[in-house]
Amino acid sequence: MFTPTVTLQRRNLRNAICERFPGMQPSDIFTKIAQPKCKIIFIQDLEEYCKIAEIPAVALDSIFAPYGVKDVQIALPHFITFLNDDFPVHDNTPRLNSELTDKQTFILSKFLGILRTKFGSTLSQRWNSALTRNPPNTLNTTLRLSALCHLYQDMNLPFTSSEFVDALFAFYGEKVEGISFSQFGELFSSIQ
Repeated sequence: MFTPTVTLQRRNLRNAICERFPGMQPSDIFTKIAQPKCKIIFIQDLEEYCKIAEIPAVALDSIFAPYGVKDVQIALPHFITFLNDDFPVHDNTPRLNSELTDKQTFILSKFLGILRTKFGSTLSQRWNSALTRNPPNTLNTTLRLSALCHLYQDMNLPFTSSEFVDALFAFYGEKVEGISFSQFGELFSSIQ
């Protein structure tokens, strides 16, 4: 799901779609691609974009797997998430937990700033790079807390790992063992 090949195919498909509909919102693009009076995009609806992106249509299952899509039947919310992965549309107001202190926000912003610089410009690239720190034989649908701690320790920031973990727990409002791709995106969109 997050191999370099699939990530590249995902980006190429996204670019092919967005180049065809410049400046349009994801929901409007969805309406243009979907068949009339249909609330789902099917594999045949995306075949022309696969040709433009030079992607085999059979790769669509892998491309859309992280978005909860099965059998390439893409509903509007999944399509919006897919397009916003590389071209994010964020709210102007961050969704910060009220329990998050200024120090915890600072710790998270330094950590995320280094991830942004070191691991690429897109959320998928950052996710892909961070997943390499997961323990062996771990599913690539969750980024383990231990992997985040390894990344944090490698950055040599002037705070302890326990302060970093406390900041993550305060951000999510609960103790977490790992975070999903959408939670990872929420972290990046909320902390600047």
